[in-house]
Amino acid sequence: MCRGEGSNKSLFFWILSWLERMSFRHANVVISTNESYKNIAHERGGKQPDEVFVVRNGPNLDKFKQVPPNEGLKKKGEILVGYLGNMNPQDGVDYLLQAADLIITKRLIKNVKFVFVGGGSYQATLAKMSIDMGLVNYVTFTGRVPDDEMLSTLCACDICVQPDPKNPLNDKSTMNKVMEYMALEKPVVAFDLTETRVSCDNSALYAEPNSVSDLADKILELTYNPELRMRMGQDGRKRVEEKLAWPFSVPKLLAAYERAIH
Repeated sequence: MCRGEGSNKSLFFWILSWLERMSFRHANVVISTNESYKNIAHERGGKQPDEVFVVRNGPNLDKFKQVPPNEGLKKKGEILVGYLGNMNPQDGVDYLLQAADLIITKRLIKNVKFVFVGGGSYQATLAKMSIDMGLVNYVTFTGRVPDDEMLSTLCACDICVQPDPKNPLNDKSTMNKVMEYMALEKPVVAFDLTETRVSCDNSALYAEPNSVSDLADKILELTYNPELRMRMGQDGRKRVEEKLAWPFSVPKLLAAYERAIH
């Protein structure tokens, strides 16, 4: 329902709402992953601000660091656009695939390639869609791969995309993938979501929510502007190093436990 499906008048919705209220009521401390969820704990759960601790997810900089790129994914003069993460119906990867189709087959721009890293229930469907669209020479699906291969693939990318569509869930959620892109100094293209802006700030270009055309436009804007790509990538890495990496959340997590114990 929070993804835009179902009804808030159903019995299932009522049961979930009641369970949420009971969870908040009996909790001594609430740990939220961002300010949007902290507000829910306060507004729907009745928790006081000092009872809610924001402990953000953050990338491990010992893992997400530059490695030699996989040079086999693109030729000289080509731009590689990357996606990392699950590929289930709710993840919006079809928006990115449709943007690829718009760029390559409709706008006839042939120097842009796409790589999709990860698995999921929708991956086989997306791979078939790419074949049906005639994108077999421009789109690669790697499946789930070891961390070293994942890193070498992302390091070969010029642009990375978070295509999660706007809905009540995604708008309030922090996506790990986008901060992992930033840790690797990759400029980001994403739909304009509240918490994505909190994470990325100036290291992303924001497309009109759920618009394939504008998603393609933002990808092309970065394709033709290497200076902007470099600046945004550097801004993203700096933001992770100075604010978003996991060590910044550790004291807040320990404070939450301390409050719960005492």
